[in-house]
Amino acid sequence: ELYKESWHMLTLFLTRKELLMLEDLQLQMDKLSNICVLIENEEEYVSILNEYLPELNQTIHYILCCSQDLTNPFTINEQFVIQVLKDILYGMEHQDSVILLDAIRYGLMEIYSYGRDGLQSEEIE
Repeated sequence: ELYKESWHMLTLFLTRKELLMLEDLQLQMDKLSNICVLIENEEEYVSILNEYLPELNQTIHYILCCSQDLTNPFTINEQFVIQVLKDILYGMEHQDSVILLDAIRYGLMEIYSYGRDGLQSEEIE
């Protein structure tokens, strides 16, 4: 009940576009979690990750655009984003599941979480 009330209060402050992006970021994080489980269990993940790359590109682009928008209260370390993307690319090219898992779990998920938190705090502060 408290969750529903908190979500309702949040929606009063955010625009429809921001709400859709918040929902999408959570969906993206869920997809990444599923990919991490596949990697950990040494199951086939390459095709699923390849299918996910366009969404990754769009999401990173959106987060970077938001962080550069002067009306948003959050910024993001672009060098960190670039390094995470390089690590993902390296992990994919070399089929290095350890680097790939670390890059997704401790890099990309962090970026998505930071973007989500930044969007949530945008209208509340």
